[in-house]
Amino acid sequence: MEAIQSLIPTSRHNGRLTGDLAGVRVHKFGHMGQLYLLAYETDEKAQVITIYAIGGRENFYRDLKAYLKS
Repeated sequence: MEAIQSLIPTSRHNGRLTGDLAGVRVHKFGHMGQLYLLAYETDEKAQVITIYAIGGRENFYRDLKAYLKS
C-alpha cells in the first residue's frame, strides 16, 4: 500500500515507458529484500491511477505487454 500511496506526489518522476508500452509508468520499490515493479497509468484530469501489474522483475515487461494487448 505504501508503494501505491507514494505514486501520487511522485508520478511525474517515475519511469515512463516507450514503444508498445508508451504511456505506462513503472515505480520500482523494495520489500523484504526483493525488488518489485508496479506498472500504472495516471489521468491527471480525472485524478485517477490505473494499476496494471505488480511483481518481480523477471518477465515483468513481457507479461505486461501481453496483458495490455489482450
